[in-house]
Amino acid sequence: MNEDLRIFAQYIAPALNIRYRFVGEEPTDYITNQYNTAMKKILPNIAGIQVIEIPRLETGGKVISATAVRECYKNKDFSAMSDLVSQITLDHDRNKKQLGSVPIVQPGEWKHYQDSKIVICVKNSFHEVYNELIHKYQCKKENIMSSHEWICGLLKEGKIKLRPRAVSLEACTLCQLDCPYCYMRTGDFGTMGKGYLKYEDFQDFVEKNPYINRIEISNNGEVFLNPDLGKILLLANEKNVKIQIGSGTNFNTVSDEILELLVKTQVSFITVAIDGASQEIYSIYRRKGDFDKVISNIKKLNEHKKKYNSKYPILQWQYILMPHNECDVEKASIMAKELGMNIFYKYECVQGKFDPQDRSKLERITGLKYFSLEEYNAHHDRVYGSEFCYETIFSPRINFDGRLLGCCMIWNEDFGINVFEEGLVSALNSERYLKMIQLLLGIERSREQLGDIPCFHCGQCGRSIENQDFLYL
Repeated sequence: MNEDLRIFAQYIAPALNIRYRFVGEEPTDYITNQYNTAMKKILPNIAGIQVIEIPRLETGGKVISATAVRECYKNKDFSAMSDLVSQITLDHDRNKKQLGSVPIVQPGEWKHYQDSKIVICVKNSFHEVYNELIHKYQCKKENIMSSHEWICGLLKEGKIKLRPRAVSLEACTLCQLDCPYCYMRTGDFGTMGKGYLKYEDFQDFVEKNPYINRIEISNNGEVFLNPDLGKILLLANEKNVKIQIGSGTNFNTVSDEILELLVKTQVSFITVAIDGASQEIYSIYRRKGDFDKVISNIKKLNEHKKKYNSKYPILQWQYILMPHNECDVEKASIMAKELGMNIFYKYECVQGKFDPQDRSKLERITGLKYFSLEEYNAHHDRVYGSEFCYETIFSPRINFDGRLLGCCMIWNEDFGINVFEEGLVSALNSERYLKMIQLLLGIERSREQLGDIPCFHCGQCGRSIENQDFLYL
């Protein structure tokens, strides 16, 4: 539950500016009730989200639930169902026979489809449905598949192509700070190199890929050091492409003109990396950074949001938990609320160790149960950050010069293909990139067949592959 809520608070809520989460009261199901309780405890603390629990409607002294409706539908008891649903829903369920050209098949009719290909579009109750199809309705095993298997099969056969509606296109790999654990600086910028996205390349990219509606522009460097940023924001706004800076900015060097443009062009989301609540603590890690300047820039941005009556960009404070900044966690939490920011606590991923001096206090402030990469991974089958693998399919990363990276964990190698030169769809459906996708989905597992792809050199992905914990579509 906690991991699900962390992902919601870190990624979904900020992107959609969610400040309230409405949930239905669950008096009959223990697991759902526990989930509601966890939401009410965790979301207000880590993301400032208010959880509002709405009481269930009742009829005849019993609560109305989806379970009760499904039972009525299964038994064709439309008289009992009439007390639970609206008349329009009741009439629709009575008469529903197909969805477009696809037949809507009820359990009692499954025997008529014994020789048909059957796709089960659920994950959690897959085996329950599968066993009933086999044992009760004598359907053939080879004709039954999950939606994941179906999509993977189409992908492997080349019947569908990767063509996401979102990408991450690095605006700049340069940075004016000197953070001690930064892989880009300690690794001499990997293979990414020093540079920034040119306006002409961005213009060409959006014009050739008009279906792209969202672009993340931060990754390995400081976005605001790109001299073409203003023109890029204006063009994206003109083309109705949502820009976000979710991977992070240190926000030390931002002109007043750009601050206003962030609001006028409706940049959707910005994560600001601030690992302290004072210059003394902040500068221990963010060396050469100016805490007061960062806070001043946030306040100026908020003034522009107020001037233009805009809720965008949504702001998130990223706080990497380290031994030296434990003392500022509570103060940072208070400051974040005053600045109208969600706060996200991140594990330090190089050393990977942090044992808080006052664990109970930190649990109360952050809503977290684990406080380091090492501790988290010791208690979970899925490695911390493994959800980033989904980026390769739904929002692939591209370097500022067009080289295809795949995800945010790849910085010292690439796939040997340039999106600006070959085209986005061609690049994503190239042989080497598709081999990576087949590995992540569990379609192909042989290293001999896959060859040398970047995922084999990634700690997060490597552990997932070892555990056969593949992506699920």
